[in-house]
Amino acid sequence: MQYFLGVDGGGTKSRLIISDENLNKISITLGDSINIFSVGEQKAFKSLKTLIETALIEQHISIKDVKRICVASAGLARKYDTKVFGNFFKKNYPTLNTIFTTDIRALLVGAFKNNDGICLIAGTGSIAMGQDLNNNVIRSGGFGWRLGDEGSASFIVQEAIKRSLKSLEKRDLETNMLPDLLNFFNINEIDNAIQYFHNPSLDKATVASAAFIVTEYAKKNDLLALDILKQSAKELFKLVLSVNNRLTIIPKRKIITAGGVFEHDEIVNTFFNDEINNYNLDINKTNIVERIHLKTNALEGALYIAKNT
Repeated sequence: MQYFLGVDGGGTKSRLIISDENLNKISITLGDSINIFSVGEQKAFKSLKTLIETALIEQHISIKDVKRICVASAGLARKYDTKVFGNFFKKNYPTLNTIFTTDIRALLVGAFKNNDGICLIAGTGSIAMGQDLNNNVIRSGGFGWRLGDEGSASFIVQEAIKRSLKSLEKRDLETNMLPDLLNFFNINEIDNAIQYFHNPSLDKATVASAAFIVTEYAKKNDLLALDILKQSAKELFKLVLSVNNRLTIIPKRKIITAGGVFEHDEIVNTFFNDEINNYNLDINKTNIVERIHLKTNALEGALYIAKNT
């Protein structure tokens, strides 16, 4: 029997799915991040090897029986990324057929196949991608946390730190978040935050992991926390509009959302829905957008690509 593997590599965790030749799902294995820009190449490839080996050993499957693997991860459309991932597989699994794509592309394929729609991911980072019935594919964002990732968990925490410091100087809204944020990163003095957050070895997964603190304070009606989450929703909707406005115009376009921000933050979800509703209220718009429930995910999209390429 031949098997197909799909991998969804996020900024903080990864998943691998195995199916048979009829796309019957056999197992799903969890692992650490394989995003080289989140955790570095060494950690990413160590995690990827562990993920593959663990999944195959648990199911008593030989690598010789795997027909194809599709690895989907943020940034895996760029030349450098595909090169280093290709080198990893040539070294460790030289006989394995491989396909590399982005997590957002895998989500788009899994959700819409060849139909019209937009996918938005907001987790450790953020990116939007859409396609229309003419097979045009448009993306927005995805430039990484130092150049973009607006609306993501890393964005939320960076804004919380920066604006909390400004709040101390009465240059922003009032907040009580700063002590808990500093404590999370084991920073005992405000002056030490400068060195900590300018350290080039600091990765966005570490920064993003503190996003729950902002959410907790927003639930307590902390003014700054609420404003940051509202701004996050606005930035995420701008990603959607950037894609929507550059695709062929149709009367209604469906949107699906994924990622930890949408999965764990009800406040961002509410603000995001408000952005959609306000946009659709404008009667001069040539098309409207509709958020729909996500019935699949990037993992299943990666598996679909592995089987049908």
